[in-house]
Amino acid sequence: MILNYKTVYLNMSNVIDLSTWRPLEFEKAADIMKAVKKNKISPAVDKVFDWNSMKIGFNENSGYVYMFDDDYNTAMLFDGILQLVDNEGDILEDEDKNKEKKPRKKKVVINI
Repeated sequence: MILNYKTVYLNMSNVIDLSTWRPLEFEKAADIMKAVKKNKISPAVDKVFDWNSMKIGFNENSGYVYMFDDDYNTAMLFDGILQLVDNEGDILEDEDKNKEKKPRKKKVVINI
C-alpha cells in the first residue's frame, strides 16, 4: 500500500498547554520521549518525520498523547515502539518493514 504521508493527520486538538495536563499525560509524553531517546522508532516514523518540528500533543476528549510535526505526520506509542498512525489512530505499516533498519544519524534535542 502506498500512502501519502503528507496528508496523514490525527484528527485531534493539539493541546500543548501544559496547564491542562494531568500526571498521566505527563507520564505518556515522557514515555514517547524515552522511546525517541532509545531509538525505539518504527521505520515509517523515521522515514517521514521532521525531527526539527517535533511537538507533543494531547487530546482532552480521548486522552491520547502523541507526537506530531509541522506536516501533521503523527506518531503514537504502541508496545514501546513509536509508530506512524493515520487519522483514525491506526498504525500505518511501512512497505519496507522487512529491510534492516539503519541507525538514525539525526540528533534529537528535546527542550522542556
